[in-house]
Amino acid sequence: MHAYWPVYPAEDALFLIGKPAIPDLIAVVAASDTSDPVRASAAWTLHTILSGEPTGAVATLVKGSKAATDVGASDRLLDAAKSLANRCPPDTKSSA
Repeated sequence: MHAYWPVYPAEDALFLIGKPAIPDLIAVVAASDTSDPVRASAAWTLHTILSGEPTGAVATLVKGSKAATDVGASDRLLDAAKSLANRCPPDTKSSA
């Protein structure tokens, strides 16, 4: 599951918290001072929380990107959405 970046202990706790953790995960992805591995981990944790919705994490990050008032934050959210979308199975990519 974590073949592309380090495992962070908070991932499991945030997954257990579930959807209430989503705004904080989006904030971590958007923040300029978040390292790339932590940003990727936050995006993946968002994906695992929304795993019952195949395109949920991508759509949530795109929505956050559109709502962001800071251009850098918007770009970071969109980049995270693209990264997750690239990992989607081909049959779900067009709906993401």
